[in-house]
Amino acid sequence: MAEDEIDDLIDWDELEEKESKDRINSGVPIGTDIQRALRDECLMVSPYVRMEVGAGTRFDLVMFIPDGMPFIVDSPQYAHCWEKFRKIYCKRKWGDIQNNYRISFEEIEKRKKELRDKHKGEPYFYPEVPTYRYKDKEYMIEEDFWRSNAKKELAMCDQTDCEWWNKIQKVHKEEREKYGFMDGLHIFEIKSDKDKHDLLIHQIPNMIGIADYVWLVLGENQPIPEWLPPYVSVMRFKDGKFIIEHKNKLEITQPPTYKDAMKMQGYRIESKEEYSLHRLFRLWRINSMFHYQFEGQIIIDMEEEIDKLMSFLERAKKYKNKNESKKFQRNLFNYEDTKDTENISGDLNGT
Repeated sequence: MAEDEIDDLIDWDELEEKESKDRINSGVPIGTDIQRALRDECLMVSPYVRMEVGAGTRFDLVMFIPDGMPFIVDSPQYAHCWEKFRKIYCKRKWGDIQNNYRISFEEIEKRKKELRDKHKGEPYFYPEVPTYRYKDKEYMIEEDFWRSNAKKELAMCDQTDCEWWNKIQKVHKEEREKYGFMDGLHIFEIKSDKDKHDLLIHQIPNMIGIADYVWLVLGENQPIPEWLPPYVSVMRFKDGKFIIEHKNKLEITQPPTYKDAMKMQGYRIESKEEYSLHRLFRLWRINSMFHYQFEGQIIIDMEEEIDKLMSFLERAKKYKNKNESKKFQRNLFNYEDTKDTENISGDLNGT
């Protein structure tokens, strides 16, 4: 089994949860504590939540709520079950299968004792016995068990009919109705009580280029920077809860892309195509943020913008080919070069 596949089977969040809660309860929460708590809050609003999107982006967490769902109350129909892995298998089922088909501790210890007795006197002997048994066949380790037919026969995902999934969606629906976030792309930067504001001046420009909401999430005693722009929303983490102190939706303006500038290059672009490229890159970036997390599922549709640009490119190509053909014919019959013309005249006159 590949390393990333094994990693999918481990619930790292559960392993970290106790340590994180202990730090929050016993002292001042650090940035990663607030980040995990914020992620859990955001997952009550939308399945599209990701921490540490990338070093180049310079923000801590991003959440996307699809357009057309103000105060979202239902997950999108194509919402991805976060217990699904390898596209078709259920992580929860596989965990249950491992427990149900694991050979009992008593049997393992008994067989180990038998091997030790059999190899008594061999100083470097270490008894190894199978860990799993399925259909009368035994497997030494989880990787061997994974290669069996157990996953195909017992761990297939049935998301639409999954009792656990439907229950989770019902709970999340109730939580989202209570929480009431707005639709759009939310980007969060966290500054705990132990952090400084030095980098914010560089981080904010990266966020406002694509976000509908930019959030500065502060520790309980962290002051709001005096220079903070009014379009940055502020949320504070206090006593294990998030309190919104200021909220503002950004008005994302398009950069100037005048049709006349394109016309000067010999191309005609229609009004509906004028800003498609800028919008496409924004939607492309949003899809890219969650692409691998949701195994290639479409997060936000880009087809309309792509169609507009394709229409422009096809028209531009035809226009270019037509004009290049005219230019070629013009040069073919109107070609003049003084030096070559004089040579040809001389040859015709016998000189």
